[in-house]
Amino acid sequence: MSVRGHGEVWFASLAHECFLIDLEQGDALSINGRNALCFDPTLQYDIQMVRGGGMLGGGLFNSVFTGHGRLAITSDGQPIVVPVTPEAPVYADTDAVIGWSSSLQSAIHKSQSLGSMLRRLR
Repeated sequence: MSVRGHGEVWFASLAHECFLIDLEQGDALSINGRNALCFDPTLQYDIQMVRGGGMLGGGLFNSVFTGHGRLAITSDGQPIVVPVTPEAPVYADTDAVIGWSSSLQSAIHKSQSLGSMLRRLR
């Protein structure tokens, strides 16, 4: 959806908290599609599949935002921003990830086999 003309527009999503991020030229963020609320037309975006992101080889899709402008994201509560370095990788539940700096490499770390997960469901 795009909004043009003169006036105001309001955005919200399911009573989630909303946050504004100012991107500078050269910045790039990969944001989960369900968390991207709205963004300035000065930003470019590309929808990309997150490698290994889905069960059974499916895939999760993120929007990668670049350029100079403002991006609004949503979060179910106050997000925690964790610095990542080569010496200190971060592990997280894929359902909890909102986004990351696009310079980071993400991968799915499988802690248990699909068979053991299915046996638990019985």
